Amino acid sequence: MSLAQQTLRLVKYPPETLVESRFLATIGGNATVVHFELTSIDPFLVWVREIGMNRNASLEARVDGTVAGTRYENILPFGAAVQPLDDSVPIDSPFDYETFFRITNLTGIAVANYQARVLYEVQKYTVADKLALGVSSAAMTSQELTLADKYLVKDKVRTGELPMAYPKGALQTTHIGQWAGNPAANTENTLIERSVPEDCKVVLSGLWCSQPAANFGNLEIRIYRERQLFLTVFPYEMANYTTATRWIKPLSLWIPALSNLRVILISTTGHVGILAEAQVETRKLTIWDKLAWGVALSSEEKELVSRLNLDEKLAVGQYELYTPIVQG
Repeated sequence: MSLAQQTLRLVKYPPETLVESRFLATIGGNATVVHFELTSIDPFLVWVREIGMNRNASLEARVDGTVAGTRYENILPFGAAVQPLDDSVPIDSPFDYETFFRITNLTGIAVANYQARVLYEVQKYTVADKLALGVSSAAMTSQELTLADKYLVKDKVRTGELPMAYPKGALQTTHIGQWAGNPAANTENTLIERSVPEDCKVVLSGLWCSQPAANFGNLEIRIYRERQLFLTVFPYEMANYTTATRWIKPLSLWIPALSNLRVILISTTGHVGILAEAQVETRKLTIWDKLAWGVALSSEEKELVSRLNLDEKLAVGQYELYTPIVQG
């Protein structure tokens, strides 16, 4: 059963780039497995960014879902019977209602040791996003339509000015946490723990781990945000390597925290020869972060928000401070 819906309810600081990674062991003959499932996305926009899975000529993988009232389906090229998952297939498909990642066994012979992951980004669904994706006026609120007219959003979508990327904030430091060894059963092994400096955020931006030789489903990386368990990642889906080699590509995440971030590795059975790393960035907390996430504003920031209508620009998705001069 997909855990994505539960994870979506825990999203606090969008945009967040997350991963659904689980070990389902075996896909029966002529069976379909739903690896990733979101049936209620509102009020967010979800972008499926990457798919990774064991390549097998017997399997057919597809992403399907709905955006702006239209249903889409994308059949993925995983037919070659070669491993591993060290390179994902980019998807970059947006969904606002529901989305699924399904794997079908096209033969009557079961496929063992099935592994897969879905990398997805959860965003605030802005006025610019809705107009760019073709959401009808009837499906938008009167306030959204007013903002669209006020900020010329349709014209800016046509010229490519909107939608624009959410600002990450100035990078201050990058920290790498590493753990290597033989994790004992049911023992927490901390990769990294960071508290957040004043007026900053910390962001888990990279995650690596070697693949265990056995007991795949019993090795976990757990991510705690604000001292609460937020996300569990199963490392065997991240790299088909051992501690003797370096893996090719990190798992690129974006998980902000405002007070504390901790990443641990835990084995429920015990493992041998495991190496894991986590990358955490400290970045400046922007005024957009404070508005979007409900962080208290200074009196100077409140004046800036009021003078430049930044709350409206946040809803539009126009992350800039200047006010255009209109020639009349």
